[in-house]
Amino acid sequence: MSCRLPPPPALIAFDCDGTLQWGSPPGPVKRAMLELLRALGYMVIVISDSKNCEGRWDLRDPYPQDKRHVGLRNNKERFKLERCAYVSDNPGDDLRSLWAGCTYIRPEELASCLGG
Repeated sequence: MSCRLPPPPALIAFDCDGTLQWGSPPGPVKRAMLELLRALGYMVIVISDSKNCEGRWDLRDPYPQDKRHVGLRNNKERFKLERCAYVSDNPGDDLRSLWAGCTYIRPEELASCLGG
């Protein structure tokens, strides 16, 4: 992959609103992109407390935005993965990603990288 995704196996976590197609507002990342990442060997999870993501993806951990770094760290441990990336459009999530030891990726960057 030519984008900033860490090599698999790695955790790829997503915000919901403004990031995923079913968020409010809708984001550029489509369900097929999450499925492609999973097929490539990534552990794909939504880390968001948005009601728009309930029941939309089988792995979801409802952390509020100001605690996303905790959710990222906890899920790295849960799945025993050292590498991770967080895909989000929220201001401040670049720092939260850094605090969790993850790469921060904007949704439009990931969508472009995956052909969206």
